[in-house]
Amino acid sequence: FILSNLFFWILIQLQAQIPTDYWQAAEGKTGYELKTALFNIIKNPQVHSYTQLWDDFQTTDKKADGTVWDIYSNTHFTFSTNQCGNYSQEGDCYNREHSFPKSWFNEATPMYSDIMHIYPVDGYTNGRRSNYPYGEVQTPTWTSSNGSKLGANTYPGYTGTVFEPTDEYKGDLARTYFYMVTCYQDQIQNWNSPMLDGTPDHAFTQWALDMLLEWNDSDPVSQKEIDRNNAIYAIQGNANPFISHPEYVHAIWGGAANQNAVPYFTSSPVEYISAGQTYSYYITASDADSTDTLTFRAANLPAFLALTDNGNRTALLTGTPAVTDTGSYTISLSVSDGTATNTQEYALKVTEKSSQYALEEHFENFTASSYFTGNMNLESGTWEFTQVYPENSTNAYDGNRAVRINDDKDSANITSPQVSSAGTLTFMYRTLNEESSESTFLVQISTNGGNSYQTIDQRTYQHNSYTTYSYGINNPNPLKIRIMNNNQYGHLIIDNLKLSYYTGGTPQNHIPEFSSHPNTDFSEGENLNYTVKAKDFDNDTLSFWLEKSPDWAKLTDNNDNTATLSADSLPTGDFDFAIGLTDKKDTVYQTFTIHVTQQTTGIKTSLKTENYYPNPFNTQLHISAPNSQIQIIDAQGRLQFSQKINSEKEIDTHQWHKGLYILRIINATQIKNYKIIKTE
Repeated sequence: FILSNLFFWILIQLQAQIPTDYWQAAEGKTGYELKTALFNIIKNPQVHSYTQLWDDFQTTDKKADGTVWDIYSNTHFTFSTNQCGNYSQEGDCYNREHSFPKSWFNEATPMYSDIMHIYPVDGYTNGRRSNYPYGEVQTPTWTSSNGSKLGANTYPGYTGTVFEPTDEYKGDLARTYFYMVTCYQDQIQNWNSPMLDGTPDHAFTQWALDMLLEWNDSDPVSQKEIDRNNAIYAIQGNANPFISHPEYVHAIWGGAANQNAVPYFTSSPVEYISAGQTYSYYITASDADSTDTLTFRAANLPAFLALTDNGNRTALLTGTPAVTDTGSYTISLSVSDGTATNTQEYALKVTEKSSQYALEEHFENFTASSYFTGNMNLESGTWEFTQVYPENSTNAYDGNRAVRINDDKDSANITSPQVSSAGTLTFMYRTLNEESSESTFLVQISTNGGNSYQTIDQRTYQHNSYTTYSYGINNPNPLKIRIMNNNQYGHLIIDNLKLSYYTGGTPQNHIPEFSSHPNTDFSEGENLNYTVKAKDFDNDTLSFWLEKSPDWAKLTDNNDNTATLSADSLPTGDFDFAIGLTDKKDTVYQTFTIHVTQQTTGIKTSLKTENYYPNPFNTQLHISAPNSQIQIIDAQGRLQFSQKINSEKEIDTHQWHKGLYILRIINATQIKNYKIIKTE
């Protein structure tokens, strides 16, 4: 018995080693001839089932301490025990991440379960990544615990939303992508991705190839990759040639490893300024050669501008034009690493000072034909748009145009030109259609010279009639304004945006809010124990007190933005309460009536309401709806799921297409519809 098991273990170890002559047919070849030779070696992998991958991960992606090796997050998952499952935050569970998103190849086999590109990662982080391409992010909208980032791409050539893995695994993922376009080069012309050009040989769009080559060179093959490659060979009988022979990368796609990388600008210029206002453009640049020192220069600047090189790959172009400086100026900037130089040239327009507003925009010149991502020159200056659609006069507040910010996309937003200061911001807003659930938009201002954004206010919206937004920003410094509609239920329409000049004062106070609701129905003799919760957008310290109550009730302020309302052995009757809440600037009250009925014999029951989670969802959807008929309908009106349940139901959705669905819950008294979204 011992000898037979020992023999089996030795056999497995021998099978796990890639044969020394495995790559022999590729020897002496270069370019696309080499790529085709590798294709013929590694094509048709004998992939396992998608379910089997849960077990396979224990040989391909296990850390030395026996936990899951998660490349997206600093988690410590236990194999099998922490499989997803439902998740609502980072660290809940791990699932199977198609690093090369399955929607790009239409979820076809064998790619769907090819473990070479499938990694065990944190489920919540995987959901945030969605099917966005990889890229590089300077101003993230979300960051995982290990530093992986989601946001607008700053690598030249693509401006959409991307997911940037941490530096430690960039080379791993670059070589994974080189494997995918080689192993499946006979199929990729039918795939769809911002990173692919539709050809079987070159395969990548130029920006994606340039970035992946940089990632490959900056993060060389590690022992982790070598071990994983060997383990995968034992599972599906093929290997990643770019791990076994890293030199194949440049032999196919050109460029010499460790050649000098050209620096490039990562900031967008400020193109408009009013006379008498301070112009401020915070310039940033990057270079794949992390040790290179970058130098900024400017040619033929107008007299009112001056360039300061900060010495840390940033610079500041600033100055105040006079009324006599109105007109247009060609600004030419350069960045150099001492070997290579890149330039940025743009037209700066100095206009006469507005008598009333620092910024006024009616979006009449927004002329995109579909959802638009990029920069566009409007009447008030250059705006930055991510997933924004031009509304016509039917839905505009006035005039012929408004802007519609997409509802179910990460980082969908509009960003204003830079203004010299900000007073009160106003605009009109509504949703495209009347919605059954509330959505939330964020108002942000730029900080750190425009490199990041801080949320200063948020509002909910649900109805398709216009509402006036007003908030006192009251900031004397140059800034941009961003309105973010990040993965919400409703499309947000905005029109008639105006920003007054700063005239003094501090940012407008946010009124505190109660975030809990009391139980108001009791039986005689029961105890009252209500934890009162509140929130304040400004993070002010909150205080509670009883404004009105029976003598036998007691409120204790817990000094952590909560309080406890308590009473023992309640008497019968109806009792009015009013709890006060203040942030030392504004005061609000929560009023309610407690109904205490005489104790009767029998069993006390409570009615459970409908519940569903997570939303957005990925591979599973949990629904709780006692004695109800459940229907799920896709965006084309097709019935995806229908079943009567007594209590709860866990639905496997991994085969469903991403997009919008309607969850319909039907019981004896009512029909309710909810919007749910599948992310991948």
